[in-house]
Amino acid sequence: AAQESAAAVAESSLSAVSTELQRSVSGSMEAMDKRVNERITAISAAAAQEAMRKGSEQMQEDLKQATMIMAEDVAAVKAAEVAEEVVEVARAATSKVQRSSPLRPYPVSAEPAV
Repeated sequence: AAQESAAAVAESSLSAVSTELQRSVSGSMEAMDKRVNERITAISAAAAQEAMRKGSEQMQEDLKQATMIMAEDVAAVKAAEVAEEVVEVARAATSKVQRSSPLRPYPVSAEPAV
């Protein structure tokens, strides 16, 4: 009877230890899962922020390039306008010089109609 009683106590103790061990392992697994999930969330957030930062930097670089291209285009248009004005002034000056040239035998107003 004492042996059975001792066996029952040992079995009960073993059962209690087993239950406590399962609870501990389960709690540890939950805590580890929670830490892993928190770490994954933190890494994901950091990766998202980095992607947004790089995206923002790329957008800024693209905008800078587009602005430079537009500035070059505006400068080219302005240069063409100035060149046209220079050509017009040169034509007018050339025309004026030709009309007042001493090589003409008669004044411009007296030229015969063609």
